[in-house]
Amino acid sequence: MDLSKWPLFSLVSPQELVKIRQACNFGNSANKAIYITHDNEMFVFGVNCSSCLDTGDSLRNIVPKKLDFLQGKNVVSLS
Repeated sequence: MDLSKWPLFSLVSPQELVKIRQACNFGNSANKAIYITHDNEMFVFGVNCSSCLDTGDSLRNIVPKKLDFLQGKNVVSLS
């Protein structure tokens, strides 16, 4: 998956980028992202205003944070 068109993904390591199966960049300034790995793990990162990343806090995350509450779920798509 080519994520180079989204500057936010420049914060993600090359080792992590190759694991991404599907991604969605969102927000007024494209400053938030959610992605699924080939191992069906879900991660979020970016500006977390109003707790929109569902991480349990409102802190900005420049390092992708795994959403453990989706562990074991088969997420089919993002939109």
